[in-house]
Amino acid sequence: MSGDRVGEDSPRHSSVHTSPDTSTLSPEDDEMEVLLPQGAVYPLNSRRLVADQLHRLAGMLDLPTSSTVAATRQLIEGKLIEMDQEPKNVQVIVSDEDRRLFLVAADGVISAEAEHVSSKIPEISHTLSNEMIDISAHELESLRSALREARLEIEQLRSDLVSRDEVLEKLRTELAAANAELEKITTAASETEIETLRKDLKVQTAKAKKYWSQKCEQLLLHEAAIDEKDESITVKDAVITSLRAEIEALRGLSPHGAGVYVEHRDTRPKPVVEATQQCSRRGKAPPVDPFHGNDPEVRLDDWLPTLERAAVWNNWSEEERLIQLAGHLRGRASQEWNLLSAEERSCFANAVEALRARLDTGRQALAAQDFRHTLQKDTEGVATYITRLERAFQIAYGHEKLSVEARDAFLYSQLQAGLNFALMESPAVSGSMSYKQLCTAANFHLL
Repeated sequence: MSGDRVGEDSPRHSSVHTSPDTSTLSPEDDEMEVLLPQGAVYPLNSRRLVADQLHRLAGMLDLPTSSTVAATRQLIEGKLIEMDQEPKNVQVIVSDEDRRLFLVAADGVISAEAEHVSSKIPEISHTLSNEMIDISAHELESLRSALREARLEIEQLRSDLVSRDEVLEKLRTELAAANAELEKITTAASETEIETLRKDLKVQTAKAKKYWSQKCEQLLLHEAAIDEKDESITVKDAVITSLRAEIEALRGLSPHGAGVYVEHRDTRPKPVVEATQQCSRRGKAPPVDPFHGNDPEVRLDDWLPTLERAAVWNNWSEEERLIQLAGHLRGRASQEWNLLSAEERSCFANAVEALRARLDTGRQALAAQDFRHTLQKDTEGVATYITRLERAFQIAYGHEKLSVEARDAFLYSQLQAGLNFALMESPAVSGSMSYKQLCTAANFHLL
């Protein structure tokens, strides 16, 4: 075979006598020399090395076998690199005698395969012959029968496995169909429910619009009636004012000429009158209780209207008002009066402001806080709540010079916040744009 051309994939024969690699042989072989047999020599990357031989080489190097030849070859090359061997310099010898494999490098044997089983066959046969193992025909038939039964059982198991796979596939198909049907039913139910809700929403929207229109019409009618009454009241107020002016004019007239009355006015300076001095009176004055200033339930602003009515009734002048104010103060109120300066006592308005500041310290701040927290009670009527709200506003802001628009804005904001939620749900109430409209709508809603 020496005349054959040796290439990458062409085997060549070799008989190399070398010492074993002690790192890959067993301990009992440490002092033995390995005589390489006659056989074909292949490079490690040769395509003539079949998968079985590569797997055996991997087993010689304690490597796991892979499913592909290329992967097994890569594992072997990686192991050789770890052993400081160059894979391209490593060759494989296949023994001609027993087909054993030897992995050889330039410096010696890297690994040698254990004695191949095929070489033991003659020895085993000889041993069996020597021991004269005798198997009778009956026993042989029994073994064959057992083998047939085993094969039948295997076939049955395979058939059962196929049947189970078919049943499983059928169940999977049925499950997929059931899921699809469930999804379809769920989608249909959702769409039906949504459509029902849409119809209900349209119906409720139509009812709300109709109710809103009715309430708006009723509110407009009610406002028209209120405007008409307001005009009537304005006319009557004008008539009353005119009558009062005529009465006052008649009181100041004196006879002159032939039944002609000319107004006579006294242009002389009026002296300061005492508290006991009597002027022209209508009659008996309304009673005025003294004011002490100690009772938190009776404040100065609560008592002053009584004094004002008496002043109008008795036609008191500015000086008389001031004297009557001082004469009706008792207790703490009288003490605070004595502490007023001459400028604060110069007129009735200044005296009232000074007394209010002394007697009601911090009252306006507390009153403003009370006003912001004035809410309608559960059992309280709308009219009662509005009256209580306006009283709280009068206590908090009555002393300030506010325009009608500012007053209505304050009251409108608090009335909206304080009304019961059930009232504010009404479109007529929630849609009111002014304090007057809100009061009218809230009262009208309860009718």
